[in-house]
Amino acid sequence: MHITKIFSDIMINKSGTGSIRAICHCGRTHYSQNNDNYDEGEYEELQKLHDEDPDKYIIHFSYKEAIVHCRHFNGCDYVLDCPCKWEERAAKFIWEEREIIIQMLTKCRDVTITDALEIDKLMESSSSLLTVK
Repeated sequence: MHITKIFSDIMINKSGTGSIRAICHCGRTHYSQNNDNYDEGEYEELQKLHDEDPDKYIIHFSYKEAIVHCRHFNGCDYVLDCPCKWEERAAKFIWEEREIIIQMLTKCRDVTITDALEIDKLMESSSSLLTVK
């Protein structure tokens, strides 16, 4: 199985958000075609923007669900299946750095809750490790 598929399957099952419209970290706006929850004229405006720039305004044609799925990863919000291929870059990064990640997770196995909270504070203040632009 390809590493991007494995990563995507994990991210799909990770809790996230969903909305009729979402902006990916790359700047693309994604919106659902099948939803009655738009304000008056909102969907038509998105359709007009899509017609002008289809790479920046992306329609989601889901007949099962009327939402756009988003996930928070590495300090950023991403839309699942965005053409920016963030899932591919993230999977590649994790795979290429797997030895370091394994070592870190192994060494952190016995980290206390207090230490973990300190690590979280440090991570929140640092910038994203993966560049998407």
